[in-house]
Amino acid sequence: MTSRTVEDRLREEYFLLAPEIKRVLHQLQTDVAHLLLPVTLDLKHHERVHVEARAKDCDSAVNALRRREEARQFDEDAPSRYTLTSLPDLVGLRVMVFPKSRFDDVHTRLRARYAEWSSDPVKIGTPPKFRAWKYHGFCSTSALVRAELQIVPMLTGLFWQIEHDAFYKPRDPVLAGAARKPVVRDRWERVYDVFDELEDVLERELQKNTELEAG
Repeated sequence: MTSRTVEDRLREEYFLLAPEIKRVLHQLQTDVAHLLLPVTLDLKHHERVHVEARAKDCDSAVNALRRREEARQFDEDAPSRYTLTSLPDLVGLRVMVFPKSRFDDVHTRLRARYAEWSSDPVKIGTPPKFRAWKYHGFCSTSALVRAELQIVPMLTGLFWQIEHDAFYKPRDPVLAGAARKPVVRDRWERVYDVFDELEDVLERELQKNTELEAG
């Protein structure tokens, strides 16, 4: 009889955890929507607070553990080392905010609710600069499934949708090679600074126009 591999065990674990993953996802979505209701009801026409939720599927969860290993290979002689419950983001929620003037309010409301969650802010660039808030922790519906909460400027969050497959986890080896080149990495890092500058200019001009109209 063929013995089960580490991957076999992890796939079995995933389907045992699946009901809890769904409960955590539902609770986190519901809690965040409730907490942000006063903000969303007060938004102006051009302002946005958008929430994206996802649960890792089985393949993504297994591969996330595999990437932690040397040569990306599981040690088949030590299957007990591996559990999907060690992942900090089986469930994930990303809150994207525009403009920056709304960002601190959204972050303050959510951080107060998840004060016990571990902070892991996103820093990108050389030298590293703050780009987004990220927290990990447990919801009350599960003591096994950890969730990740991101609070991100919207321009950055939308760029991440492209960046994920083009820079972070490119599947095409040709693309991966190109993305690692210094000239590409330099331009990629500059994108975030341009986003910051654009929002700063927009906020200043909006303030000027508001003062002119009031005067």
